[in-house]
Amino acid sequence: MENQPTLNSLGYYLLIWIGQNLAVVGSFITQFSLIWYVALLTGNPDILNTLSMATFLPLIIIMVFAGIFSDMLNRKILLILLTILKCAITLLFILFTTNGIAGIDGLILLTIIQGIVQAFFLPTIFSIIPTMVPQPQLGRINGLTYFVMALMQVFGPQWATNLLTHFTITHIYWGELVMIGISLIPLLLIKIPRVQPLQIKTLGRDEESFMMRYLHQGVAGIKCFLMFPGFFIIFGSYILMNFFLNPLFLLKPYYFSTVHSGTPLEYALIFGLSSFIMMLVSIIAIIIKYWKPAILIFFLSAFLIMLGYIILAFAPYRALNLLFIVDMIILFFFMVTQIIFLSIMQTNIPKRHLGQVYGIYLTVFYLAILLSSYEAQFLMTVFNARTIFFLGSVAGITLLIALFALTRLIKIKYENYTEIV
Repeated sequence: MENQPTLNSLGYYLLIWIGQNLAVVGSFITQFSLIWYVALLTGNPDILNTLSMATFLPLIIIMVFAGIFSDMLNRKILLILLTILKCAITLLFILFTTNGIAGIDGLILLTIIQGIVQAFFLPTIFSIIPTMVPQPQLGRINGLTYFVMALMQVFGPQWATNLLTHFTITHIYWGELVMIGISLIPLLLIKIPRVQPLQIKTLGRDEESFMMRYLHQGVAGIKCFLMFPGFFIIFGSYILMNFFLNPLFLLKPYYFSTVHSGTPLEYALIFGLSSFIMMLVSIIAIIIKYWKPAILIFFLSAFLIMLGYIILAFAPYRALNLLFIVDMIILFFFMVTQIIFLSIMQTNIPKRHLGQVYGIYLTVFYLAILLSSYEAQFLMTVFNARTIFFLGSVAGITLLIALFALTRLIKIKYENYTEIV
């Protein structure tokens, strides 16, 4: 029987959470600074695209397999080793950016290695949350995390820009190294509960090989993923919804500037208000325990998001107040779907498979983002922005109607995010 998380373990997790978010701040600032450093060094936009892909591709290719390791191995030890690797990679960045040692190719190689480490780290750090955070607090922790993300969107670029005006990129990497070192301290001192390992029948053999245990763990994780029809359908609908929505997100600056002749200052105002809405939803999630009824709120939010883009498709020229309000509503309900989705995952997937399932989710999610970016480029060659908004919204609404018509999802109830059929 696994130990259940308590308020004490929640307090310990918050110490880990603080350390990790310090590391995230450091990583955000250095990544922002690295883009400027490479841009100034080369002046070649293709290099920036390569650098972006070097960060992105390891998460798509490796994370689905890396999540299994986080479920098989001691998560505390794995997190410590991965954090030490992060320190080593940051030291290499310091070496490579000192007097231009190793050049752009070396920085791209280091970025790929950094992405590989991150592909192992993300499922592992996510999978410890339900082992240390009591179920009623999961939504609040997710809200708190998104609150920090919103703060980073608002202040992160300004922090990075200010630092770049006073320090070199090498000095900024030294700052990230300090923050990663701070995040290592609670991992070393705090006990992270171990989950009950998967029991494997060895068919008379004394010991199963590591590769066979890995395969058994992976197969068991996939079966576990399919065992909860409500979560599986929500997972699929969430990914498809993002596939339809991401082209619309990518086209919003173009839509605002060309269709409505918006100025950079006006779009900056929308961007700032968007971050404010993220913080607002995060604060609401921190205050309340559960969004009930979860399944209805999830799909109603998705429907309102799609409806919002239909309104944008037919919005009168330069109706800025309408554009601002609709965009805020879209982001508000998008944040709601994210928090509900993660909370349902954390309460329905067994702890010993959570790293793998989260790895599957992130792999499919990032792949959907990558494909949808090409989708947006293709659509722009065929339709104008208003038509794309309308068609994407209609496709999303059709998907929602089909889910309700062809599945029993509406009959599945979630009590405290736990599936009850």
